[in-house]
Order: sequence, then C-alpha cells, then structure tokens
Amino acid sequence: MIRIILVTALAVLLAPSPKAAAAPQILALSTTGVPQPLHCLGRTCSAVLSSFCLQPNRSEPFAGQSYAPADAANLVLVGETLDGRQRNLRLTGHLRFAANEPIASIAVSIDREYLTARNLRRVAIQVKARTTLLPLVAADDDSPLTPAEIAQASGPAGELSEVFFEDGPLWGKARLMTALMSRLPVLQRASAPASRRLWQDAVGPTLERAVPAGAISDTRAVLDGCRTAIENGTAYNLRSCLERRHGTIMRRRNEELWKAQQAIW
Repeated sequence: MIRIILVTALAVLLAPSPKAAAAPQILALSTTGVPQPLHCLGRTCSAVLSSFCLQPNRSEPFAGQSYAPADAANLVLVGETLDGRQRNLRLTGHLRFAANEPIASIAVSIDREYLTARNLRRVAIQVKARTTLLPLVAADDDSPLTPAEIAQASGPAGELSEVFFEDGPLWGKARLMTALMSRLPVLQRASAPASRRLWQDAVGPTLERAVPAGAISDTRAVLDGCRTAIENGTAYNLRSCLERRHGTIMRRRNEELWKAQQAIW
C-alpha cells in the first residue's frame, strides 16, 4: 500500500501540468458620458461599466477574468478630496478590471486604502471614448493573442462597433442600468428603503441630463419590473435582475455587430 501511494504521488509530480486555456475575447468599454462613481463596501470600491465583444472568433471570458486597457488615454479617474475639491488622478495598476457578465459588463475596482492614503472621499471613473481591453492570461497560454488580432480589434472592428454601441437609445439605457447595478450589493438583497431611493442615489441629475429622455423612462420600467420580480420570487435580488436584463440588450446588439464584422474577422 505504501509503495502504491509513493508511485501515485510520484506520477502526479512528474505529470506535465495542463496548459492554460486559450486567451478569451478582446472586449471594449462603452463611454460613460459622465464619471461613474466607485461605491465602497468593506475594503474595496467598485463600479460596473458596459462592455462588448470585439472578437467573435474567440471564447467568452469567465466571470472574474482579468483585463487591462490596451491604451488608457481615454480613461480618467476623478477623485474628490475630503474638503470637496475634485482632481484628476493618474491611472495606475491600482485599478483592476474584471469580466462581470460574460461580455456585457466589466467590474472596475480599487482598494479603499488607495483613497485613504490620498485623503479622498470618493473616486469615479470616466470612459471618454471607446477603450479596448485585453485579457490577462498565463505565460503558457496555448493560443495567445497575436499583434494582428489586437490591431484589428483596436482598429477596424472597434471603429465599426461605435455605430452599434454609442448611439443614443441603447447607450443611454445601458448607461443608466450600469449606474443602478453599481450601487447594489452583488449577493445580498437591498433593503426596502435602499430599493426605494436607488434611482436617486445611483443616477442623479448629471447623468439624467446626459441620456435621452426615452432611455430614462425605459430604464425606470426595467427597474420597476425587477422590483416586481423580487416580490413574486422570480428574481433573487435587484442587482442580478438588472444584470440579466442589461446583458440581454447588450448581447443582442453584439450579435448584430458580429454579423457586420464578418468581413473583418
């Protein structure tokens, strides 16, 4: 028995380690119009941003897959000091990007310690123009992204995507929904008072002015529908309900983009 155990252990140690999976799709962040606050809970401050896929011939990322901006020139981190002054902050490795819904949204986060060390009350992120996100993968990735793929996604494919994701109605609705999602806990249910004041706490007049009026009425209807779904037991919490509905509208539009991209890929 001891010999069998030793031989088995040796076989495990000498067996070749499995290769890392192929790199998933290149994504892009949709513009935010106005800065999106990162809401702090415990040691982390985070927000949800709308995203879409630029590369239909690669697999979808798993939830939590890490990404990094190919070029952070269009990203601005805005900090508010304890005395109410605002200042733009340099984007550094402190900011993390991870897939939230498979292709429809990205969770961006930063340690609360970053704010404390800089005497900041809060931070917000603004995506000023479409920003390409590259997946962070293991060194032994068996199918890494090629320079040609990255150039194609950042160039022709990305330029075409703006027609599909930066128009008024869809952009406004998706933008409002991510603002609502960002304000809600991932696993817990929002309290009744928090649910009632969610729109006021998450959206506010600045964002309302940045989106079409139709997007506001449509998103309020989605929010009311999710509240009803929780009451009748068909949804677990507001965040998951909004994420599902946000994911549906983003994926449908992404499928239209993929069809238009056939000549590119």
